[in-house]
Amino acid sequence: MSARTTPDGGSDSIKGTLQALKRAAEAERVSLGTLIDQLGQRTYGPLLFTIGLIAMSPIGAIPGASVVCATVVVLLAVQMSFGSRAPWVPGMLRRLEVDGDLSRRSIRRVEPYLRWLDRVTRARWTALLSRPALHAVVLGLCTLAVLMYPLALVPWGVFPVAGAITVIGLGLLTADGLLTALGLALALAGAGGGVYFLSG
Repeated sequence: MSARTTPDGGSDSIKGTLQALKRAAEAERVSLGTLIDQLGQRTYGPLLFTIGLIAMSPIGAIPGASVVCATVVVLLAVQMSFGSRAPWVPGMLRRLEVDGDLSRRSIRRVEPYLRWLDRVTRARWTALLSRPALHAVVLGLCTLAVLMYPLALVPWGVFPVAGAITVIGLGLLTADGLLTALGLALALAGAGGGVYFLSG
């Protein structure tokens, strides 16, 4: 499982992301800052992918967790749009913590799927991951994140939206433009569905 060069300048893999998550979850309490530090300060793909997974996991069911995830996604997407090389998250968000045991259980639940994804993803359609196409990715991420705020009031309401963010993050992580395009399609569907649901 070799590392892949990601469109935002770093070098990472799903295997490396999984190992970083395991290291972060070794503590009794896991802070967002620790997670960001373990995933690295150079790339956005692993962070967006992981935030999406968190929102879909039991951690995402904790009151307020989905709102935090949405806020972090917006911050990361905007910084990626401006070409910032080192993702930044304010200190008050970095200090937020979750139980380490819950984190470890969540990781064990998704690990088989991550190992399978590491085998089937590959670099392709890379033109979709460079400017100006990358701005469409940022717009999709921000749209999904904004939808998470009202949907957080519905039990597991953010699950489909978080899934689209996860797919986009995975596409960035693995330099897989096809996955990123799929994530954007899910973003459009999620936006339409979310508006319909909220207006009803």
